[in-house]
Amino acid sequence: MAQDLDKLKRTLEKKVCLVQFECLKSGDTKTREMTTNPKFTRGMDMRAINEDTSKVDNKIIMFDVEFMKWHDIKENTILHWKEL
Repeated sequence: MAQDLDKLKRTLEKKVCLVQFECLKSGDTKTREMTTNPKFTRGMDMRAINEDTSKVDNKIIMFDVEFMKWHDIKENTILHWKEL
């Protein structure tokens, strides 16, 4: 899975990916269009995240294109992803 996560991180830097993950708060499975590419973040810098990004071990910080906000997704909750 680590290789897949490394590939996901590299792909998020270039384009939008459809990421399916389990929400820790609700336990629901969610599928969102995510990216880290500034071209798709509508000018919202990663620093818009409220949390100190240096403390997000085992998480991937991604921008939700539809809801226009940053999420920190725990790596072990990612169920599936594909590039769009």
